[in-house]
Amino acid sequence: MAPKRDESESEMVVKPSGPYDPNYEQYLNDHNTWFASADDGTKPDNYDYIIQRLGVPRSPDLLTELSNQHKDFINKNDTGSQETLFDNVIPTIQGPSEGVYARNRRFYNMRLADTFSDAQPDFYEGVHPKDIHAEVKRTLSKRIIPTRARGTKDPAAPNYFFEAKAPSQYTEVARMQAGIAGVLGARGLHSLQNYRKGTEEPVYDGNAYTFSVTYVNFVLTIYATYLTAPSRDIDRPQYIVTEINQYWLRNKSLFLEGVTACRNLRDLAKEFREKFVNEANGRAKKPARQTRSTHAAGDLPDLPEEDHPSAEGLDSDDGTSSHNRGKSSTFESWTLRLRGRGRRETAPDELPRKEPGRNGRG
Repeated sequence: MAPKRDESESEMVVKPSGPYDPNYEQYLNDHNTWFASADDGTKPDNYDYIIQRLGVPRSPDLLTELSNQHKDFINKNDTGSQETLFDNVIPTIQGPSEGVYARNRRFYNMRLADTFSDAQPDFYEGVHPKDIHAEVKRTLSKRIIPTRARGTKDPAAPNYFFEAKAPSQYTEVARMQAGIAGVLGARGLHSLQNYRKGTEEPVYDGNAYTFSVTYVNFVLTIYATYLTAPSRDIDRPQYIVTEINQYWLRNKSLFLEGVTACRNLRDLAKEFREKFVNEANGRAKKPARQTRSTHAAGDLPDLPEEDHPSAEGLDSDDGTSSHNRGKSSTFESWTLRLRGRGRRETAPDELPRKEPGRNGRG
């Protein structure tokens, strides 16, 4: 007689993975998402344009005001909680929130994959849902509408994210959270960019249009997220989260430089999302083309759910974390292909180039 099956041996349900999971970066790698650094040559094609925009000076009056506030800024960092950071510290860094923004909303309508917990950025900005054509919202809902519960109020098509952690919290968690949000934002803007484009294949221009910022222990880090096209060696798009720069805000000169960069970044992200929303709206008002391309309805390649391994299969043999392991051959192949191609290093079409020396807003 066969032994009775122990109920504890029934099919194991793997819980969704979140950024506090030590294997989370490996999960992202398994879903074609990679962290990189501009220092190692892994850059979006519009990297020089981004750097140029980050350095555009703000108004002299603002810089004088910030310089006088630096000591008070340092003291406010010792409050010990994330909530007080967002109340007292982050507004100094990124400026006043005048646009369409939200905090701590679960992105349950814009999931990375079923095996990932929902992204929940500390802060994000997008466009007002009413500014997006109804047909675009309907078609690209899963790509550009983070939550349907407040779908008519919360920002849509977000592409600027800010993650902050109190001094006692983890830098790596903030990095993972910034990466997740950046990938979702980049995927959404890529869908808008390709909405009813009329070409047979999606456009992959190699430019970054989505940005994430983290702030932990006085260190401000800026990331740019972009996609690379599938190739003969890699049959899916790759999502690349590139660290653009870091600023130690306890130092006054770096504080002024970092605040300038962060505020300029918000302006740039706003320009990008409004550009793609306006273009998608314009195409939505025209009759759909008879030839339906693979991305006419926004169904661009998703993150591959079937390739996701079980949690047990992600533990390293030597006990080291995934962050310290060697990159896979897929990543090496992608890196060689990316570095080997010619770079345009140009600003995106139809965006005004802002020259250094021109005073920006506060």
